Amino acid sequence: MEKSKKQPSSQEHKPVGRPRLTNELLDVNLQVRVTKKLADTCKSLGGANFMRPLLEAATQRAMALKKLAPARPGEDSEGIKFIDLTVQCGFPSPAADYAENDLSLNDYFVKNRDATFIIEARGDSMIDAGIYEGDILIIDRSVEPRRGDIVLAYLQGDFTLKKLEFVDGKPELHPQNSSGNYPVIHPGEYDDFSIEGVLVGSGRRYRN
Repeated sequence: MEKSKKQPSSQEHKPVGRPRLTNELLDVNLQVRVTKKLADTCKSLGGANFMRPLLEAATQRAMALKKLAPARPGEDSEGIKFIDLTVQCGFPSPAADYAENDLSLNDYFVKNRDATFIIEARGDSMIDAGIYEGDILIIDRSVEPRRGDIVLAYLQGDFTLKKLEFVDGKPELHPQNSSGNYPVIHPGEYDDFSIEGVLVGSGRRYRN
């Protein structure tokens, strides 16, 4: 969930930004049909020099999103026996009557299978929200993200899980860790940023 931080080196001074393309690499023409208005706009903004970084960024994002395969639980998956009995986390309850039926975890957690996928949590930036390393997170792309939701965001080539807030109409991604080790993320106007889904469920294994 956290981005790796590179330690600056006092002995190296590497160029900032994308490496400059050499003529040896530009040996393939890519033709795309677009409207005249779009073509004129691209030409006015620099033509091929304007389009190359956009295509590069779009390709990187497409490859990253391709890894988010939707969850498609088997249609024939069996349900787990569900006992209609609330559980006391303090003193035990003397109630003994209960009803039984089947509970499908797929149906319970996944409301829209075509828009739902599962990821595994990494890091500790969301532990105050009860999300720990190794937890299974269920993300639904069809749910409209709202203030206070925990969302999977895509920012500049990386994915991160954070709480969504809005300040002056602008989105902010807030970690949920009181240690103060993780800053609030403020996506810029020109950043490659999007909300890829909302956290709708989670799971944790306590023993094998």
